[in-house]
Amino acid sequence: TVFVDLEENNALKTWKKFKKELDKYEVVLIDTAGRHDLDKDLVDAYAVQEQAEARLEATIKSTGSAAGLTSDQLIDMAKGLQGVTKFGDEAIIGAESLLLTFKDIGGDIFPRALESILDVSEAMGQDLKSSTVQLGKALNDPVGGIAALTRVGIQFTDKQKDMIKALVDTGDVAGAQGIILEELESQFGGVAAAAADTATGGIVQLSNASGDLKEALGKIIAEGTQPVVTGLTEFIEKITEAIEA
Repeated sequence: TVFVDLEENNALKTWKKFKKELDKYEVVLIDTAGRHDLDKDLVDAYAVQEQAEARLEATIKSTGSAAGLTSDQLIDMAKGLQGVTKFGDEAIIGAESLLLTFKDIGGDIFPRALESILDVSEAMGQDLKSSTVQLGKALNDPVGGIAALTRVGIQFTDKQKDMIKALVDTGDVAGAQGIILEELESQFGGVAAAAADTATGGIVQLSNASGDLKEALGKIIAEGTQPVVTGLTEFIEKITEAIEA
């Protein structure tokens, strides 16, 4: 829906000149403010999801698919975790995109790391971005990373630290990463799922499910109006060029 003021002014001649172009796109010039607000709400909901998925795809390409996971696999992973935690899938996809930038985290480790990020965020009451950066750095550089985790209250024994260093020295980075994740799982494992399995957690999950419905409807609207949007954008650019000429 497009709102146009057809007052008799200097732009009227320009409007009449390009009116036939606008007619091609069957744009209805009526006041449908109520529906406009609803459609915008739905499209805005879809936009958040669409942009998150676009950033994910771009990160996979820029990192050379270092984790060996496809966007479809990661999106499915995010949807599955939304179903058992309070975190929305678009937020989880954002964490996935950030975690992918730590290119020494392989596909076998990635799912466990992502779950630990959700657990740590829930347990410590911090956002996913902070937890992703903390854990991503630790897994990317296990020897130096455990010191950073220790500073935020995640403790490792001297034996664990020695084992991590020995594994890294022999080139078994994945083994060292496994020790870090085992300790995180022993301290925080299941916290995110437990928080969702409560009365208030259920309300958050309902909200997330409602958000998914809005996104699905918004996708239909956005994709259905895309040809009109493209054509109308070109039309407006022509009007602007004519006025400025």
